[in-house]
Amino acid sequence: METMKSNESLISRIRSLERENTALVQRLGAMEEKFNKSEEILYQITNTMQETLSVINLEGDFLYANDNAAYNMADSKGHSIVSRNIKEFLPEDYAENLIKLYRDVYKSGKAYTQEILIKLNKGDTWFFNTLKPLNYGLQKVPAVLSVSLDITERKKMEITLRESEDKFKYVFDNSMIGISIALPSGEFYANNAFCSMLGYSREEVKNIPWQKVTHPDDVDLSSKVIDSIVSGERDSVKFLKRYIHKNGSVVWANVATTLRRDGEGKPLYFIASINDITEWKKNREQNRLYYQQIESIFRSAPAGIGMVSNRIIIKVNKRVEELSGYSEEELIGKNSRIFYPSDEEYEYVGREKYRQIALHGTGTVESRWKRKDGTLIDVLMSSSQIDLNDYSKGFTFTVLDISESKKDKAALLHSERKYRTMMEAFEDPTYICSPDMHIEYMNPAMVKWLGKDSTGQLCHKAIWGSGVKCSWCIHEKVIAGKVTAIEFQNPATERYYHVSSVPIHNDQGGFSTLTSYRDVTEVRHLQLKLQQAQKMEAIGSLAGGIAHDFNNILFPIVGFAEMLTEDLPPGSPERANAQEILCAGKRAVDIVKQILAFSRQQDNMLIPTKVEQVIKEVIKLSRATIPMNIEILNDLQQDCADVMANSTQLHQIGMNLIINAYHAVEEKGGQIMVQVREVVLGSVETAEMTIQPGRYVRLSVADNGVGIPSENLKRIFDPYFTTKMTGKGTGLGLAVVYGIVREHRGDIRVDSKIGKGTTFEIYFPLIERKQVSSTSAVQCRDWSETERIERILLVDDDTVIADLGKQMLERVGYTVNAFTSSADALEAFENSPDAYDLVITDMSMPGMTGDLLAGKLLDIRPGLPIIICTGYSERMDREIVNKTGIRGLLMKPVSMSSLLKEVRRVLDCEE
Repeated sequence: METMKSNESLISRIRSLERENTALVQRLGAMEEKFNKSEEILYQITNTMQETLSVINLEGDFLYANDNAAYNMADSKGHSIVSRNIKEFLPEDYAENLIKLYRDVYKSGKAYTQEILIKLNKGDTWFFNTLKPLNYGLQKVPAVLSVSLDITERKKMEITLRESEDKFKYVFDNSMIGISIALPSGEFYANNAFCSMLGYSREEVKNIPWQKVTHPDDVDLSSKVIDSIVSGERDSVKFLKRYIHKNGSVVWANVATTLRRDGEGKPLYFIASINDITEWKKNREQNRLYYQQIESIFRSAPAGIGMVSNRIIIKVNKRVEELSGYSEEELIGKNSRIFYPSDEEYEYVGREKYRQIALHGTGTVESRWKRKDGTLIDVLMSSSQIDLNDYSKGFTFTVLDISESKKDKAALLHSERKYRTMMEAFEDPTYICSPDMHIEYMNPAMVKWLGKDSTGQLCHKAIWGSGVKCSWCIHEKVIAGKVTAIEFQNPATERYYHVSSVPIHNDQGGFSTLTSYRDVTEVRHLQLKLQQAQKMEAIGSLAGGIAHDFNNILFPIVGFAEMLTEDLPPGSPERANAQEILCAGKRAVDIVKQILAFSRQQDNMLIPTKVEQVIKEVIKLSRATIPMNIEILNDLQQDCADVMANSTQLHQIGMNLIINAYHAVEEKGGQIMVQVREVVLGSVETAEMTIQPGRYVRLSVADNGVGIPSENLKRIFDPYFTTKMTGKGTGLGLAVVYGIVREHRGDIRVDSKIGKGTTFEIYFPLIERKQVSSTSAVQCRDWSETERIERILLVDDDTVIADLGKQMLERVGYTVNAFTSSADALEAFENSPDAYDLVITDMSMPGMTGDLLAGKLLDIRPGLPIIICTGYSERMDREIVNKTGIRGLLMKPVSMSSLLKEVRRVLDCEE
């Protein structure tokens, strides 16, 4: 731009010199007329001129010269060169050419103007020279008047300007950046780059207004920019602008424009540089989208992603925060040591990572991270350089939580080892057969069963010695992908086998078969025993239901009989009758208890118990009731470990078995042998039992009586089954024993031979360490027999039982509200939660059971004393009672004395 400004100044100066030269010629014409008048005056005048002035004849001699001419030629005054020839001062050939020119000008009679380079002593000098023919002096000597202006500096400036213009034109035409020049007249010039940018030729651009190639939305912007520059508000402006390509597409450009003004400040032209940034814009947009995609991946990646520089954390995603427990703010700027549980782990990861990166460009290390909360997790970390040539630019890393996968892998390895070991240790003969029925694998049990390893042979040939496929063969179904199992009997051994086959994937992409043989002969025999046990369980359930109904019937019988006995005078027949009713009711209660024991529905707490001590008491009691001709022997080990048992039920077992033994030897006399021993049972002994191998206390009761026929052995534990005479048994004795033994997780065995006697063996599992029964958290005061002013809420769905309970309690002074509906009772309690000191509710209430009602009442009033009454429920025992906050438990039928004692105990006890 500065060069252009200089060129413009030079052009202006040249034009000024031309004007001055024209004026000089005019002055010279005027002076010529006066020349003849006074040469001296002429000499003085011409010496005042800046131009060189001389008169030269046609031979080249100076007739006249002013000082400037003399100075240029000879570096002297004008008179010094007069009469001297130009050949003295110029090269001969050059001088000859000038002389010839002088003669031509004189001959033409016309003035001649030229720019001429004269080689003077002071150097090459450019002159603007005007030659005019004249007849000089009085002699009218033919000559030419030569007036020259030294334009050497101007020529230099012109050359410089031309060179500058050439350079500008070269730059303008060949610039890679678009350049445009707009004149106030509307002319528009553009270089090749700008034309190529818009798809026009340079000729086309000249005739196109700038508004036409400007995007419509940017015309106003461009106009404002032009106005701001023209107004002098700004000298130049850089702005972003859109052009319209010839094909209609948009071209984005960075534009820098300025206005050139003349000396008076008037606009000359606008010049602008236009840099096409369309591709840059596209790339920028693509980069922006790419960055957003990378950021999206970074944010949403299931793996932790971060960046470190010199092991200082500079960026992390959300997953890293989740894995470490730290927030992004807590991590940025921290050393990655924060992730590791120890310096050793931190240093190992760094050392191993850099080693792998140096070798492969990436590094993967399995390590552990210590979370913010202190927990440790297993992680798999991978790292790579951001700049492959510069470690200082940092590294990216990814981290995966492999805690679960490590557990899964360990579990898989463990499972693989386990199942491989299981297959090897599997007692059932097992083999794998290919789709073409050749054996691929045999486990040791199969090898042992066949007596050799028959891998590679046809299965039917190796196992059964048959040349054809077995008639029951299921191979085709299995390789079709079906799991199949069958049972068959080997006619040769009459043993039963369960054959199961499953498809397994083979290396060829199909299925092989994994087949296992299991000898189920003993299982078949046990199925018969299982059917017996299931029958006993069904009978037990039925008996329990019957017992429940009996309890509800016996409750009012026993209760009203008790009150009648108290109300009637001693010695009266009526009182005696009432007592007989009460005794009969109590006998019925005992029978119900036996039924409940058989069905395992009776409330019996199991505590650590010495079996030998209980049996010792049983023997003592039995001895008093069995005739002396029956000998009772015992062998009781005194140091047996404890078993979890109910001593009352153990007592019942002992009595039942001894009584049965007595009946077996009653007619002819004999012996009864009672033994208690601690024993260890192995898998062989328990093979046909319902218990597991381990340590047990064995109670054995044997007699040498008549024995039990084999057809009766299968039924001896059935309820009501008896071979005794009427009046000597109810048929519930052994059924009750069976139920108690099952409840104690034990087993009972019987062996009998006709004429030689019967032996019953019962096994109770030992407890390995002393178990102290949980003591109640309730501390009781001494009961008060006088304070019975409390208010009681009584709930039972049986109206008779509800009325009976109300009478029993009110007889001794309690205030009782009785309800036959749990919902009604709950509503009454909600209305007045502090109106009751105790709640007694039946367990088996319709709609809302007693335990649920108790829970709702305790939610309303925590600590409320509650007693549950039940006669048949697997859902309620004393342990459950203690856990739920219920204070007492009564088993139906409830006697008046039991009811009053439990009520008093609960009311007088403190948590």
